[in-house]
Amino acid sequence: MKSFIRENPTIAFGLGLPLILVVVFLLISGIPTLLVAPPQYDVLYATDYYNYQNGVQISVIDQKVQVIYQETLGT
Repeated sequence: MKSFIRENPTIAFGLGLPLILVVVFLLISGIPTLLVAPPQYDVLYATDYYNYQNGVQISVIDQKVQVIYQETLGT
């Protein structure tokens, strides 16, 4: 096995590096679960939603969601 790797380093790198990358990405993907608390709700629903042309401003103040409809008056 060692002689095969010494004689064919390109094949060894071609097979080894993707496997190492897969392991690294799997380890990195687990970091957020260790550092961030899981969400309190699965889905956030919006009711009585109106499609204003200027948009909607959504912000979180004191751990509460505040939605401001930005509407222009006029023509």
